[in-house]
Amino acid sequence: MKATSQEECVIVSVINFKGGVGKTTLTANLGAELASRGYKVLLIDLDPQASLTFSFVPPDHWKANLAPTGTIKRWFDADRKGENVRLSDLIITPDVVKSVIDGNGGRLDLLPSHLDLINIDLELGGSLGGGTFGQVQQNYMKVHRKLALALKDRSFRQYDVTLIDCAPNFNVLNKSAIIAGDWVLIPARPDYLSTLGIDYLVNQLKKLTADYNNFAKIRASGDPLIPKIKPRVLGVVFGMVQFYGGKPVQALESFISEVQSLDGVPVFDQVIRQNAGLFAAAPRDGIPVAVKSTAPAEIALELDKLADEFISRADLRRI
Repeated sequence: MKATSQEECVIVSVINFKGGVGKTTLTANLGAELASRGYKVLLIDLDPQASLTFSFVPPDHWKANLAPTGTIKRWFDADRKGENVRLSDLIITPDVVKSVIDGNGGRLDLLPSHLDLINIDLELGGSLGGGTFGQVQQNYMKVHRKLALALKDRSFRQYDVTLIDCAPNFNVLNKSAIIAGDWVLIPARPDYLSTLGIDYLVNQLKKLTADYNNFAKIRASGDPLIPKIKPRVLGVVFGMVQFYGGKPVQALESFISEVQSLDGVPVFDQVIRQNAGLFAAAPRDGIPVAVKSTAPAEIALELDKLADEFISRADLRRI
């Protein structure tokens, strides 16, 4: 899987085992900023909390118009029932943010989540067993490749980048997102609990890659070859950073330095300062801070520089 190829969409999973680190805020703002620059961006909400979905769609509208048959849950349900539903048929274009980024060729689309995704994950996990090694292998590949195969459909080639907002765990859905993707982006706060599990997360990524590739190479005679995967850590992005005198407070630097010392874990140079009220209020309006005309200049600049660094690290084609 080659992250620099623009024949297919670059896919980035956004994940941290710790909740409350600004994962959804990062996904929404990065996606909106890229779209405002002319990129065609797809956001996929794989978190049962559906916070990314509610950042662009009012809960009442979601409940009335999307929850019954218009979320990614519908796609999983259809597969179980033998119905033909394409994943791309469930993509929506949120109107409010569209009005902000329209006119420059950019696009921001969303594949909404459902609160019942937690049960979908349990069902997928329950289907991984088998009486023989061959059955276990077959079930493992079927479940974990499902999203990857769907995202290979030609309908997704219209996008330059897909950002997948994952739940704060390592469940089957999140593993399928990582298997489908090129990169893993890790949001974090510069504190003890938020950085504690980053090394463990990276080790779990390596184990998942090894396990998947081992299953992929054990093929029965005549079966098509399954390509190996190589998801890479794009970097750790520190958000919710307290500033004093124009830079992060000194007490936080030790946590950032500790992550920077981890082997094979890049850290983004750009950090995003804390402004709980500003970022918390943005979902109510359906417009991320990155594309709000009223955003404070210093935060707008930080989000702008973060997007620059993301484009460079992910080797996105320039717009």
